[in-house]
Amino acid sequence: MGKLIKHMTPREIECGICGEIDNHDHPDDRKVVPILNGEPTSSDGECDGYKAVCAKCYGRWDAWDERMKRSNALANAPARTGD
Repeated sequence: MGKLIKHMTPREIECGICGEIDNHDHPDDRKVVPILNGEPTSSDGECDGYKAVCAKCYGRWDAWDERMKRSNALANAPARTGD
């Protein structure tokens, strides 16, 4: 039979980007970013793990990740030829 575990204290984590202690009690608060050699990387890049981050840092990382995806899509788009 499985065990029921009730955490009596908040699930606090240290943000992997800014170092702030954050509460991860709610599933929507549990955000992670891919990390390569200790630094955040894009979701399309190589990574060697993930680190938990606060909501503020996740928002900044997500915006940067979206810009990287758009930038890569433009860079890889076929060149237009004149009509």
